[in-house]
Amino acid sequence: MHLLRPLARTLRAMALLLAAFQTGCRFEPDIVPLEIPTLPPSAFGGSLEGSAPTVESPETAMMRLLDEMLDPYDMPLGMTYIGSAHEAADEVLAGAYAYYGYDLEELAASRQDNPLTEEMFRDYLERQGVRWITDPHTNEPFDAYAWLVQDRGVEARGDLHPEVLKQIPGIDAENVMNYERNYLQALYSAHPTVVQRVRYRIANELLERYGNDAAAVYEYLSNLDLMGTSD
Repeated sequence: MHLLRPLARTLRAMALLLAAFQTGCRFEPDIVPLEIPTLPPSAFGGSLEGSAPTVESPETAMMRLLDEMLDPYDMPLGMTYIGSAHEAADEVLAGAYAYYGYDLEELAASRQDNPLTEEMFRDYLERQGVRWITDPHTNEPFDAYAWLVQDRGVEARGDLHPEVLKQIPGIDAENVMNYERNYLQALYSAHPTVVQRVRYRIANELLERYGNDAAAVYEYLSNLDLMGTSD
């Protein structure tokens, strides 16, 4: 009992202190509690301001670049395609298929070579009065037919696109009209498994050539000859 009395007195003292503390912490009616602001949520895949940027691994960079080079609408040398005169010209050129009675998706799905020729594209553009369009950035005239004839951007990616077309039965990889961007995109959309198979094969072959050095493969892809040749 003697040992319990000091403990009881201690507990009573602590209870009194706690009650006093709770009374002192009550808000007065005219005092607004402090609100602590929270950081806004970060965008998906991003990082908070001030944090270290996400570093892309050599393997990820290599596959990203390979995907870009296998995109029929991608432009070389870091040129922007979206919103450019080249995109506008390709949209005009796409109308030629319906003009001549063809369904672009059906043609690609049935593994046929592009039935249109440069002359057919020229006649379509001139008859429809859309050969010359306005460059949205410079407001200067832009020749859609000249773009079709000189556009070898998709062929200029070394052997990448021809390697895909060689794997699609019925498609002649030597037929330059199969590389018209709209037709090439239709072929890729109709045969995605072929595109992915070639993508992985090319990546594996290059990694084997460069001793599994993804950074070296990235450098090689970045420097592919823009006229369509590779070492």
